[in-house]
Amino acid sequence: MEEKGKKEEAEGKRKCEGETIEVSESSDGVDEVLSRLEELQLGVEEPELSEQQLRINDQLQEDESLAMESIYGDNFFILERHRGLRSFQIHIYLEAPSEIAMTAKLNSTGDLGAKIDSSDDFSYHFKVQYLPPIWLTCLLPKSYPSHIPPYFTLSVQWLSSTNISNLCSKLDSIWREQPGQEVIYQWVEWLHSCSLSLLGYDEDIMLGPYGKRHEGDRRALSGISSPDVDIPLLKVYNDERLHENFLKNLHECCICFCEYAGNDQCLVAKFH
Repeated sequence: MEEKGKKEEAEGKRKCEGETIEVSESSDGVDEVLSRLEELQLGVEEPELSEQQLRINDQLQEDESLAMESIYGDNFFILERHRGLRSFQIHIYLEAPSEIAMTAKLNSTGDLGAKIDSSDDFSYHFKVQYLPPIWLTCLLPKSYPSHIPPYFTLSVQWLSSTNISNLCSKLDSIWREQPGQEVIYQWVEWLHSCSLSLLGYDEDIMLGPYGKRHEGDRRALSGISSPDVDIPLLKVYNDERLHENFLKNLHECCICFCEYAGNDQCLVAKFH
């Protein structure tokens, strides 16, 4: 029983350098990311480098990792080293308008209050202010940054693998524009600021398509499942973020006109 308990605990957590990170995705999803990174590594023949160049690369990687941790704080997670190589994950929240229109194609009129659009399909429309983050997971080869880019995967809960593949291609082009230099900060900032524009989703995001097989980039990991799963998930995530922001921000009391943080509102109401 004790051994089983330890195994279950290990599946829910990943030990990192000096800390333990809770894994919010299923263990299968985490294993898939690590498996893809290993697959990408095995598919590339790295150049032989001098000891001096290896030391330079190692120092540049360490400096970059420390800088990223300083910039992104709680959204930056150092993972276990894989065969001696540094790896980490960054959760990237997109820069988007105040409201994001979402549309999902449905298969029947009974699903989620669907309404007919101009096509023969049924669609469901809703709006959110927040989307689950993009997960960029990187494995740094010994020849980075001098010769080859990081191995990486992009995991997105609400995009198809085809669209995620387009984002992967853009990251490749950013590396080609500045080979031999640290690139991860540029990747993160581009994903944060420009992802929606590249995909043409400045005003409306189309979920799916569902029921179709996509042969995309192996680095693209899509979390889309079905409208019945994805729509409630996005709504719940949005509601949780709205509530979290309400608790953090200041609000004016309609009785005394003083400002209080959202988590103090209930307490203040008792004294009026």
